Amino acid sequence: MKKTDSLQGFMYVFLGIVIILIGSIVFILIRINRIESMLGLAGQPAQVLGLEDGKLAPSFTVNTIDGKTFASSDLFSQPTMLIFSSTTCPHCQYLYPYLKEFSDKNPTHNIFMFSLGTKEEINQMISDNGFRFVEAEWKEEISTQYIVPGTPFVYLIDKGGKILNSGVPATFEDLQQLAKPRTSE
Repeated sequence: MKKTDSLQGFMYVFLGIVIILIGSIVFILIRINRIESMLGLAGQPAQVLGLEDGKLAPSFTVNTIDGKTFASSDLFSQPTMLIFSSTTCPHCQYLYPYLKEFSDKNPTHNIFMFSLGTKEEINQMISDNGFRFVEAEWKEEISTQYIVPGTPFVYLIDKGGKILNSGVPATFEDLQQLAKPRTSE
């Protein structure tokens, strides 16, 4: 009988914990809903990150990872994917094979990547992934001008230097979507 009593006691404790957890989750969801309503966020579309579509992309001149001077005006002669990345970012590392595939399948797009990391880490990343596009070390003033919220972050810039799209890609399909101008909703 003692085994049955202790098993029954365990079941009551377990059931009590489950009820408390469910109640906590419901409370949190209600609280989030109230906060969204107070802030006027309920039912709003997700905010677009970075610079607004239609704005001219800030110009820059940098030294590439191989030591050449490079100006943004050199890029904007055709559609450009401007990528902000970090060599230590797991999400960026996951994206690199898709980025390689995208660059191989889209020769009509310039690709330029700013990478946060040492020259050695960036060179290793280029070597490991077989990147053939232009890369430069991260420049804080450029990432600030471009309002980069985190890495990876991508801008699509047209041949006139106007921003057409931006976002945080995770897959090859995301890169393909970002390579198209955003449509107005």
